[in-house]
Amino acid sequence: MSVMLVDYALVIESVFVVVSLYFLFRYGLAVRRLISEQRDAGDIVGSIMKSIDGKIDRHNERIIDLLYRIDLLEAKQTLGDPHVLQTRNVNNIHENTTGDITSMEMSVLDLLLAGSKSPIEVQRVLGKSREHVARIMKKMFESGYVERDVSKKPFVYRLTDSGRSLIIVVKGS
Repeated sequence: MSVMLVDYALVIESVFVVVSLYFLFRYGLAVRRLISEQRDAGDIVGSIMKSIDGKIDRHNERIIDLLYRIDLLEAKQTLGDPHVLQTRNVNNIHENTTGDITSMEMSVLDLLLAGSKSPIEVQRVLGKSREHVARIMKKMFESGYVERDVSKKPFVYRLTDSGRSLIIVVKGS
């Protein structure tokens, strides 16, 4: 009788092992299928992101082009002719004293001392945003320290005599 019990126990163990292997195999296949589906979903998301990045780049280029056009239209509105060297009458504008000029503005004046520069060149040297550089250049233009040549795209700025004098005064003190 004890031999029979042992045989039944071996049969039950064997059945348990076979059933366990069957379930492990089935779940292993399911896990492989899930991993494959996740990999495919990741590839799809990656291609969608790449497409969106390309569209964003094209829109950014378009925005930059439109900003240049706006600058030209503003210059045309101010001057009537965008191909004329634009300078301001310093007598009509409140001149800044040396105490009103910032260190960033002095950096720009120093940079322009070496020669004419576009706002993009100034931006690269200073490491500031396009908007920040545009505000600085506009303020210095309105103060009479720089003049703007709008016959080129983008505009080119150069020092006026007033700007040179300011550099001499500030560096001399």
